Amino acid sequence: MARPLLESQAHNASIHELKEAARVGSSETALRCTAIQMLVVGINRQQICQALLVTNRALRKWINAFNQSGVDGLIVRKRPGRTAILTGDTANELTKLIDTPQSAERTFGQQKRFMAIFLKAIKSNAVINFS
Repeated sequence: MARPLLESQAHNASIHELKEAARVGSSETALRCTAIQMLVVGINRQQICQALLVTNRALRKWINAFNQSGVDGLIVRKRPGRTAILTGDTANELTKLIDTPQSAERTFGQQKRFMAIFLKAIKSNAVINFS
């Protein structure tokens, strides 16, 4: 059995508010706002999906977000990135060594040797001691 069609609740925001959110936000936010604007005007869902090159599932998600939170539900939030592998003193020391390799007080015959020590320090997450 097919899911019932969700209808966008136009009272959540005006066309003007959707246009403003589309201008301020990212391109993904603009796409979402455009889709809701098209629905409010009365354009068929299938035509919206074809015109904006999105899936019906994505459109349903956007309608749900709009119905629950209004325009705020369409705004794309920054997603958390990958957690840092290096933290604290180790990251600061490695950054310093990269920026000023002469501070290692050691000459490296080859760049490979420096990278080997550098990678070993990263893997062990330890403070580097070049002496």
